Amino acid sequence: MEAFDLLGAGLLNALQPHNFLILVAGMMVGTVAGALPGISFVNAMAMSLPFTYLMAPATAMAFLGGIYVGGVFGGSISSILINIPGTPASLPACWEGYPMTKRGLSRRALHVALTSSAIGGMMSALLLTFASPPFAGFALTFDQPEFFAATVLGLLSVVAIAKESPIITLVSLMLGMLIGTVGVDPMFGMPRFSFGLADVQSGINFIVVMIGLFAVGEVVDLMASKQSLKPSEDGQGGRFSFRELPLIRGAVARASALGCVIGMIPGAGATVAAVIAYGIEKQASRRGARFGTGIEEGLAAPEAAKNATTGAAMIPLLTLGIPGSAATAIMLAALMLHGITPGPLLFTMDSTLVYTVFASMLLANLL
Repeated sequence: MEAFDLLGAGLLNALQPHNFLILVAGMMVGTVAGALPGISFVNAMAMSLPFTYLMAPATAMAFLGGIYVGGVFGGSISSILINIPGTPASLPACWEGYPMTKRGLSRRALHVALTSSAIGGMMSALLLTFASPPFAGFALTFDQPEFFAATVLGLLSVVAIAKESPIITLVSLMLGMLIGTVGVDPMFGMPRFSFGLADVQSGINFIVVMIGLFAVGEVVDLMASKQSLKPSEDGQGGRFSFRELPLIRGAVARASALGCVIGMIPGAGATVAAVIAYGIEKQASRRGARFGTGIEEGLAAPEAAKNATTGAAMIPLLTLGIPGSAATAIMLAALMLHGITPGPLLFTMDSTLVYTVFASMLLANLL
């Protein structure tokens, strides 16, 4: 009962007019930044960090949390509508969302993505609220072998997703790994494949690669085929109502659970969760053979998974002081700027702040 009392106090604090308005403003900033390819919500959080200097700690965390939740979903908007992922985690939304758009079902695709994201995010926020300490202990048991196994699982999922063209998939996978090795070796500090160019030593930004592979290719394809960017609305099934939730219920449940687990692993993040969830759903769904043609389950699974990482990634941040993603690393910086050190003692020394953060994440996903 004490947890419910503390959550109630945190909810009242989060609903204070200034905290609530700041939370809404953060969600608007995050959604727009996520929907703009190349901007990303992480950059938006980094640029917004100086604005938190003048805020109270709870208000600052509500602001950054709003950007985080809004940005993770916002990347799917451009993925679904124009086949350009706003964030790397929104890549799977291109595979199912854009085919639905081409069939005149863009509104339905956005409804499916929004519903799945909200459910996954709410489950993650509830997990953050009531199960932070034990799950943080579980994440702490991960060492190098477990991280290596998670990486291999992610690579195998890529092959499983496109098993119809294994050769092309493997070549693409190897090219991606080759691009990822460009830069300075993290172990020995030696430049790799930089060819003496100082600008290349910092590596090739994955956002640049994503825009080059998807945005430029899509523009060239539109110019060559003279497609209309305004597909006619179907009218039949153009909306996704709550009565159709059973259609994606299994996909959302599986993906939300997967996203919560992956989110607690520092460094894994929303991108890994989205890709693995899509691969698992392709194997589990009765319509898996039709994935890639605009199937609701294939869109719902990665959307639920990537949003389920938002609250889960904050579990190691608040209980251990270990950020679970780039976004939570910025949140850690915001806490440190206010003289607050995350960790187990934070739950006893400043429980009001902790449960205000919990309530803000619940409100953000509900909104």
